Amino acid sequence: MSLLAKILVIFNLVLALAFFGSSATLFFNRSEWRSEFQSHKSKSNKDIEDFQEKLKGPRAKMEALATEIAQLRTKNNELATDNQQVQKQVTDVKGQLNEAQRQQRQLAETSEASAKLSERLQGTNDNLESRIQGLSGDLDKAKTERAQAVSDLTRMALSYNQLKALYSELQIAKREADDKLEEAEIILAALERKGVPFDSVTRQPPVNGQVQAVDQNSELVVLSVGRDQGVREGSEFTVSRGGNFIGKVKVIQLYDDFSGARMIYAKDDNSIEVGDRIMTPAY
Repeated sequence: MSLLAKILVIFNLVLALAFFGSSATLFFNRSEWRSEFQSHKSKSNKDIEDFQEKLKGPRAKMEALATEIAQLRTKNNELATDNQQVQKQVTDVKGQLNEAQRQQRQLAETSEASAKLSERLQGTNDNLESRIQGLSGDLDKAKTERAQAVSDLTRMALSYNQLKALYSELQIAKREADDKLEEAEIILAALERKGVPFDSVTRQPPVNGQVQAVDQNSELVVLSVGRDQGVREGSEFTVSRGGNFIGKVKVIQLYDDFSGARMIYAKDDNSIEVGDRIMTPAY
């Protein structure tokens, strides 16, 4: 029930009580209560009209207040909705803050791990620098050894070229030696017919060695024995491998500790190879 209705009810109750009181008074006083009643009723209606006229202002105010209350309720609902949105935004901000704090902790852990990794990398870098310095020394040593090897290879190439150059000269010398050998064999045969003993002829001491290098194209070999071992120019050696006869070579160039020889025979097309054994045959 509204406030205006309550006021009207109370006002009617007061008028009724006043009317009842006046009626009772008139009745007990034995006066003309009917005329009094009419007069009182008219006065009461007039009072009611005046009161209703006076109530128009409060009623308008009440209606305005009701409208304002409705607007305030609407505003309150809007504020409640806004409050819910603000609460949701606050919740989202709290979530974002928690996420930021979590990321900050991760960044701190990552920074610490990065510092440890940097320290380990620094140690690894120091080790690598030490190894690089060592490898640089090994590289310098390897360069020196390579230069020495190139020098040795050049020297060997020169020796090989000298041997090839000598080969042509030795071919001529061979033909001359073969002619002299033929003459010597004729002389030896003649001496043998005359009874000259061959034990008086100087023999080459037995010499054993190995084949150190082979050139199949020019049929030249390098032997591990030379003048210091008693080898003489023109000496012939038997070549064997695993106890099997391979062929024969003849010395055509003599040095102190090695010699150059020419292949004069190879059994069953077996090639003379590096490492084959050589020995002086019996004369």
